[in-house]
Amino acid sequence: GRRARRSTESIDLERSVPQMEAPASAWNSERVQWTAEELLTSLPGCREDDPQCDHLVIGVTDLDIYTTQAAWAFAFSIRDPKRSVAIVSMYRMTSPSYWDNESDRLSKMIAKIVAIDYCRLPISNDPHSVRFGHIGGSNQLDAIDESVW
Repeated sequence: GRRARRSTESIDLERSVPQMEAPASAWNSERVQWTAEELLTSLPGCREDDPQCDHLVIGVTDLDIYTTQAAWAFAFSIRDPKRSVAIVSMYRMTSPSYWDNESDRLSKMIAKIVAIDYCRLPISNDPHSVRFGHIGGSNQLDAIDESVW
């Protein structure tokens, strides 16, 4: 069943930076990219749909990832809400025209994952919301306003 929503007021952030080796099985030599689903399984998460799970693990990588779930050229992130894990890729977040936006873009993607997977808020059709469902490129990511949840 669906778990109850959580408030953002009770979020405790813990930052740890263990270096993890990407599993060789995640590399797709035909696409010259990493399979996001394979990388996701390497993150420590909860047992599937564990009602006692009270955390969310978000891995941040500089690898170029794609998802097998859609016919996209790349993915900024992928989530597995059943295990409370997600990965955000910074690979395509850098823009030569606006060099300072990489951290802004990363922050927006993390906010989206927290809003949807931790706070259990629904995906939004509002392109300015951090919960916007289909971010197809950096322009859409830049249009997101972190104050709009």
